[in-house]
Amino acid sequence: MNESLKKNILKKRSKLSEKEVQDRSRKVVDKLLCNKLIEYADTVFVYLSYKREVDTFRLIEKLLKKKIKVAVPWTFVKLKQIIPVSISLEDLKNNLVLGPYGILQPSKKLFLENNISPKSLNLSICPGSVFARDGSRCGYGGGYYDRFLAREDCQEITKIALAYNFQLFDKIVQKEHDIKMDFIFTENEVINCRFRTV
Repeated sequence: MNESLKKNILKKRSKLSEKEVQDRSRKVVDKLLCNKLIEYADTVFVYLSYKREVDTFRLIEKLLKKKIKVAVPWTFVKLKQIIPVSISLEDLKNNLVLGPYGILQPSKKLFLENNISPKSLNLSICPGSVFARDGSRCGYGGGYYDRFLAREDCQEITKIALAYNFQLFDKIVQKEHDIKMDFIFTENEVINCRFRTV
């Protein structure tokens, strides 16, 4: 069921105009930025948005300007792992390169110099294709975030999904290895999945 649903939702997402992406993303990101989760965060792990995902570049810029440390993923395809790499505003503008799957990531030099322990992360901002109100998440099939968040040194991280409202459902099929989100932010609402309240 999820595969068919995922295909339909990703097709719908791909048809969003650039203006729609920016308008919707701004609403999602603004909701997150004024939330207490950010107020108490020291270091945030943020995906680098790709294609028509909720845009995270403005979020990263705002966090860095608030003096909150930001790490972004460096993808190690051979081991199917993502590794957090700390970045600055300068890095955001000048030290990202095209990585696996056509997604931007830190340069190899930046990765070697600035990779950090997951233990230093307070929040992980995760991408995905479809989500449910209980925190269930369906990614893109690689299992990178599920593998990362299942690590022993990631158990204290608060897991946050950014999504458009049409990506959110009452229920989706959850596989055994899928890691649930703690919070989901859309342009219309904030869902606390730990208590299943809106």
